[in-house]
Amino acid sequence: MSRPVRILSLSVEGGGGIPENIARYGDRLARHRGFRPDLIVFPETATSAGSREPVKELAESEDGPSMTFYRSVAKEFRAWVVGGHYREGGTEAGKRGATFNAASLIDREGKCIGTYRKTYPTGSEYTGGVIPGPKDQPVFPSEFGPVGIAICFDIGFPEIWDSYARQGARLVIWPSAYPGGAVLNGYAVLHGYYVVTASHDPGMRVIDPLGRDLAVASYREKALEATIDLDEAYVHMDYANLVIGEIRTKYGKTLSIEAHDAIGWYRIVRTGEGPELRDILKEYGLQPCRDYYARARAAIDRHRETGDGPAWEKSWG
Repeated sequence: MSRPVRILSLSVEGGGGIPENIARYGDRLARHRGFRPDLIVFPETATSAGSREPVKELAESEDGPSMTFYRSVAKEFRAWVVGGHYREGGTEAGKRGATFNAASLIDREGKCIGTYRKTYPTGSEYTGGVIPGPKDQPVFPSEFGPVGIAICFDIGFPEIWDSYARQGARLVIWPSAYPGGAVLNGYAVLHGYYVVTASHDPGMRVIDPLGRDLAVASYREKALEATIDLDEAYVHMDYANLVIGEIRTKYGKTLSIEAHDAIGWYRIVRTGEGPELRDILKEYGLQPCRDYYARARAAIDRHRETGDGPAWEKSWG
């Protein structure tokens, strides 16, 4: 059946200090209570936006006011939360008292599932005391599937986004200071996952694996409400075009099948009762595009190394 996920992304005009920003976000969230979001996304360092304090004075522990606020939002709304904040660095990277630009994923019970630390701080952040997070950071488990997080300037480093695809991410959350533009659409379609943004500048978006903007926040509202359906698969037309008619005949009452010729993919969405979508794909020997490309790469690389017969026919026929 359909697996709808309701997403709320929002920002406020920052200023003052952490308590003032938390109060503003609390007031703003009240407007969206009727939407009943499953996932709430806040911008980069949302709780300290507009503050004039040095970064080291804004850094918090796991139990600081920002994380306390984000956990309370998760429990109150019964929603998953991704919240940006400055996190104390401790002695990591050999710099006592250093700070990470971080975003934490919190479940509906208020439990922190994991914290991402910005891999590539800007130059001004670094000179201000923000240290880089580790490379090759993991995706985090969630009820939506694996979730990756990248922050603002991380947009310029494709290896982060590629790593999340290799780890099977269904969603990548991008808290930021600015909207990001077409680069994010490219990452979504190249890697086959949803991208959800939250920025201080208006223009937050939800981008689907076809690279389409499903929702864009207005400059007036500085918030978006969007619903996505995760009971879907994106399948390359190679070989699928040989069986798609049979799939329509057999499962047409429980599936919606869209042909996207320009990119060469089918989008298959489960809309009714019946077999799991993954079982239908397996029945016809089909794979999601991301797995298909990975299989192609492995087979062709193996052929280059060994010269072992025609790679294509041996792997996909």
